[in-house]
Amino acid sequence: MHSLLHTLSEGLKGIFFPNICMACKDGLPGSSNLICSYCSSQRFEDPNPDRHASLPLVILPESVDFQDSMWLFDKTGGLRTLLHAVKYDGLVRLAHDLGYLMHTQVFSKRVEFQSWTPDNTVILAVPMHSFRKRKRGYNQAFEIAIGFSVASGIPILEENVVVRSRFTRSQTGFSQTRRAQNVRSAFTVKRPDCLLQRKVLIIDDVFTTGATTFEIAQTVLEYGVSGCGVLTVAAT
Repeated sequence: MHSLLHTLSEGLKGIFFPNICMACKDGLPGSSNLICSYCSSQRFEDPNPDRHASLPLVILPESVDFQDSMWLFDKTGGLRTLLHAVKYDGLVRLAHDLGYLMHTQVFSKRVEFQSWTPDNTVILAVPMHSFRKRKRGYNQAFEIAIGFSVASGIPILEENVVVRSRFTRSQTGFSQTRRAQNVRSAFTVKRPDCLLQRKVLIIDDVFTTGATTFEIAQTVLEYGVSGCGVLTVAAT
């Protein structure tokens, strides 16, 4: 009876409160997703369609094997709306959808990633400082990582394995040099046993200069990590 009532309730919610695509605002009747098939596959520009080791003009440090992003950030279009909703409006379901798409549209298309398997790889969502997480209530990078983990089967490191031990100012408006200075020595490995002989896939929402993700890669590489990669939803 409980199962029947739950099914009926979900059906009624779909009728009276149907999902809409958070990018284009079109209806998504009968779908549990928050982004439509057109927006997920065709609306936004792929910044790395040939799947090179990194995006154009991005110079990888020795600590990073690859860097990739699903879409090119737009400041006025639907992608900005999507990421704002994930980061500030608590739409964790949308974050899960974006993480799932990152796997199907980027990670699964790279031949070299066939060696990055659930047996030898872990996902590390870019850590958020405890003060900022208490204020926001969640870490959007971790929520994106959940969707990626569901699609790939690769496990996510718990949030106490690598932490942001030093509170840092927002990187917005900083130069590349100032960004690197802002996050230097900001991360601490608390449980190195979780990293030993593992490949680490660092996941975040937006890639700008790489200061944060590259600093994390350099930090974890000191603990027996066998490789590091960076994946984000968008790149500016």
